[in-house]
Amino acid sequence: MSDDDGGGAAGAGLEEEDMPVFCPPDQFSAIAKRILSSILGKLERLSLLKRIKRVLSKRPETRNVQDIDLLVKTTRHLPIFACMSIMEHRDLCHALRFHRAKVPSFAAAPTPNIH
Repeated sequence: MSDDDGGGAAGAGLEEEDMPVFCPPDQFSAIAKRILSSILGKLERLSLLKRIKRVLSKRPETRNVQDIDLLVKTTRHLPIFACMSIMEHRDLCHALRFHRAKVPSFAAAPTPNIH
């Protein structure tokens, strides 16, 4: 049996032009670019979140100007900062801290039987 009669291993004898095409190459390229762009955007946001968490985990007196600039840039769209001057905003960003929240104990409390 030869490869070109279809009796060989799966996919044997298939040329690139014989493979099914679901979209034209130019559309495939656009789709691949969008997917890659989305993945890169998510990685950049994850990297930014890690940097912010690292800065917020530092003691305020150990933060440098770049740390404060990062926090100001990241929080400037929040409504709470809209009524503050830039100096008040920077001062608050200087004092912000990251603390891990504890799960409240009532979350595991049994529910009462109501008939």
